[in-house]
Amino acid sequence: FYKICFQDHSILAAMKITPHLQLFPFSLYIVTHELIHIVRFSEFLQNFEAAPDERHQEETRVHGQTHQILKNINIAGLAKVFRFYEKWRLPVDDFN
Repeated sequence: FYKICFQDHSILAAMKITPHLQLFPFSLYIVTHELIHIVRFSEFLQNFEAAPDERHQEETRVHGQTHQILKNINIAGLAKVFRFYEKWRLPVDDFN
């Protein structure tokens, strides 16, 4: 079994330092992202106990998949969330 634990203090902190983020689109992105992780773990597409470098690559893949799923949904503020996470969709070598 997997569970999602929302780090509300982290979500609120991100929103505080990035005031253009709105709670609903930001939360939608986070929930979608975490559900993709659960599917990938349950289908054995990713090892839950991966090494740090593999975790980073997994985050990049999952951010890309999250963007693919949500990009055609018309929700106010979602484009700003995409910009907030755009660095995570870059190939790992281009991240820095």
